[in-house]
Amino acid sequence: MPTRTKAAAPRLATHLHPAHLDALLKVFLVEDLGDVGDVTSDAMIPLARQATAVVRARGAGTLSGVPVMQRLIALVAPKVRVRAAMRDGQSFRAGDTIATLQGPLRGILKVERTLLN
Repeated sequence: MPTRTKAAAPRLATHLHPAHLDALLKVFLVEDLGDVGDVTSDAMIPLARQATAVVRARGAGTLSGVPVMQRLIALVAPKVRVRAAMRDGQSFRAGDTIATLQGPLRGILKVERTLLN
């Protein structure tokens, strides 16, 4: 009897040209951080402080935007490593881990608001 395997979630890619995506992300970052950046983190958190952040779902849904998340982090905090736990198109439940970020705490906090939006 053949065994059934669960079909892989489709790999969805952004349809934006990379330069257009970068331009949009920069607009979003200016909206979230202003022209001066994350002054609180810069003032309060030592430059060498490392951290791990886990992005978890608050409710059920279907994931979209993994390539955008990866590009955002590469632009803003290139020393932060991102490990996506899911792919675009996958369903998730409340509490599921979407991604894990590791690296400089200042970098993680710089992308946090934009990433979660």
